[in-house]
Amino acid sequence: MEDAKVTYKFKLTIKEEVLKKMEVITSEYHNELAGLLFGTISKDEININDIIFPPQVVGAGSVDIDEKDILKIRKDNPNWKNFIGLWHSHRSMGTFWSGGEGDESHIKFLSNGKDISVFIVSSFKDNKYEHKTKVEIKTPLEITFDDIPLVTNCSKDYKDKILSEIKNIIRMPKKEVFKSKDNIEFGAEGIQYVFNASKEELSVQNLTYTEMNEVKLIPTYDYKTCWLDKGKWNINFPCISMLIAKKMRKEIEDWMDSSIIRNNQSDKDYSNINQKGLYWYGY
Repeated sequence: MEDAKVTYKFKLTIKEEVLKKMEVITSEYHNELAGLLFGTISKDEININDIIFPPQVVGAGSVDIDEKDILKIRKDNPNWKNFIGLWHSHRSMGTFWSGGEGDESHIKFLSNGKDISVFIVSSFKDNKYEHKTKVEIKTPLEITFDDIPLVTNCSKDYKDKILSEIKNIIRMPKKEVFKSKDNIEFGAEGIQYVFNASKEELSVQNLTYTEMNEVKLIPTYDYKTCWLDKGKWNINFPCISMLIAKKMRKEIEDWMDSSIIRNNQSDKDYSNINQKGLYWYGY
């Protein structure tokens, strides 16, 4: 016996201005961003007619909205009764639903207590926009409908207007400092690793001339820039996430440790190798 196929009999529509906002932010803004969707729901149509951007912490691969800000919007916005779902951008990564603490958890939280909820993720890949939709229906049965396509175009003037609008709601990540036991004991001396989320780069800092030349020779990564600052050398590498920054740090440390043997130098000459910290500046 074949499984019964459930098809949707409603139409999902979106106001052109709302879709343009989504697409401009997706293609022009370098971090992910999320927005709350508002609209109307009838028997045969779901119409998205507005999007509100709450204050949020943004990153290259994540976005975080504080529940307090959601509650404030809920309290202050008389249109809250028409809140129907969530949108967020995926930059150029393609459209998909992130599991774990990502999209799936947000969908579960925001659709709780609602008969119908709409979720959209957008990407700008290979010079074209992609939109993935999910409509959660809770009554009379729990049903999920995926992949209702959305398409539009946008002028440059409108792009500038939208990008100016989102500046006021962006909160960059707070500085997070990762220190080893040696850093706590000896302070932040020796080689330091600084991950800059907004610039998407890892900076290896406080190097001697010999160490700088060793780091530049690491075969797995190509450095962007190298400069001298107050008698110490710094090297920048492209890096898009904190997870990759930690991986790069480990590989650079291993490469530096092996260089002691290659160059037949004593541990004393590289005594600061184990006095390293990984800093995250989200600016």
